[in-house]
Amino acid sequence: MADEHHRLGCYQYEAFGHENYNACFQNYVQNLSETYFWADADWGKPGMEFAEPQPEHKRLSPHLVSIRHQFHDYYDHVQAQLVMLSECVQVNGAPRDLQIDYKFYKNRKQAGSHLG
Repeated sequence: MADEHHRLGCYQYEAFGHENYNACFQNYVQNLSETYFWADADWGKPGMEFAEPQPEHKRLSPHLVSIRHQFHDYYDHVQAQLVMLSECVQVNGAPRDLQIDYKFYKNRKQAGSHLG
């Protein structure tokens, strides 16, 4: 079903920095002279400049803990257990433990997946 060159999927947790929030603010907020008093709190990140460590844009990938394959009459079930590094959890708010379930139906050309 999968090997080094044929992956089932790829989970990444994306963290954002100042430049991302500033770009979003500039692109989506209009009429700043009239809307700034509420738009900064809704669309901005007031106080982000005081955060330690300073937020930065990055994509974080988990480590595979285990993978299990179960055979059923109508589908095969693949379950991957993943874990994020503790720094990603504590600093960036990523989930620590992840479980991804795939179902490959034998009589249909459609596969289903569920992130849990």
